[in-house]
Amino acid sequence: MKDPAIFRKLLIFGIVANVGAILLLVYGKNEAAQNVSWQPYTSKSLGFSLTYPSRWTVTEFEEPDVETETKFVCSEETYFSALTSVKANIKANLFRNKPERLGKPLIVACHETVLADMPRKLKSFTQLNTTEMKVGSPQEPQEAVGTYFEFSMRRGLMMRKMKGMIVSTWNGNKHIALAFVCPDREYENTLPLFETFLESYKPGRILERQSGERMGDILR
Repeated sequence: MKDPAIFRKLLIFGIVANVGAILLLVYGKNEAAQNVSWQPYTSKSLGFSLTYPSRWTVTEFEEPDVETETKFVCSEETYFSALTSVKANIKANLFRNKPERLGKPLIVACHETVLADMPRKLKSFTQLNTTEMKVGSPQEPQEAVGTYFEFSMRRGLMMRKMKGMIVSTWNGNKHIALAFVCPDREYENTLPLFETFLESYKPGRILERQSGERMGDILR
């Protein structure tokens, strides 16, 4: 281009347009999370309560001697979940007063039990990152552990890359695992909703780290 002034103007215009597009994308994600209406849910059997996106459906499952699960479903591939593992709760009952025999925090041992069962539920499950968190409850501070994971799902002849996260916490003396699953391409949009879902959990709620980072920022 012969005129440097015109070239500079076009370059500046291009930069501004790109920055504007990025800001609109970020704003759109945040606005989408904020505009979701939320519905309260209380588990009659376990007593915990939380909120979930009101347009999602609630389905309860039970596998005797394995687990009880409540799914908050957006679509066949995108859902949140609150589950109790029979194996994890047996471990919690056995070792609650004898943590030294485990050699690790009880919440970690229960979390590992749930993770070990994930390949049965999710094919090609891959654990990628585990982070300790804090959960605040009305009684006393409790620990929580979260793990980000990936797995693949077959849809007809296509393999879909999926992502998700599972967080272990407590409801009284019972171990509760809160999870979400979605396609890889929807992860960034779904994560803010899952963070709100976690923060609504009672008697405990997921707290922000002292650094101000939210759990999703740490595990992303």
